[in-house]
Amino acid sequence: MTRPDPNDGRKTLAVVTKQIKLQGDQRHARNATDALSLVLADADPTERQELASALDRLHQLLVRDHRGEVRTLASERAAQ
Repeated sequence: MTRPDPNDGRKTLAVVTKQIKLQGDQRHARNATDALSLVLADADPTERQELASALDRLHQLLVRDHRGEVRTLASERAAQ
C-alpha cells in the first residue's frame, strides 16, 4: 500500500503488509544451497556444494559495505 508522504507530497511512502514482510524474511533466510536445490538437482553432490559455497561467498562480497560507496534507492536516483 502506498500513500503520499505528509511531509513532502511528492514522495511516496510504502507500507509493507505482514504477508509481504514474511515472504521477504523467508527469502532472505534462504541460503544458496536451499535456493538452488531444484536447479542443481542433477549435479554431482560435490559440485553442488562447491557452487553453493561460491555463491554464498559472492553474496557476502556483494552485500557488504564498500569503501567510498554511497547507497541510494532507485527512486532517489530517478529524482536527481
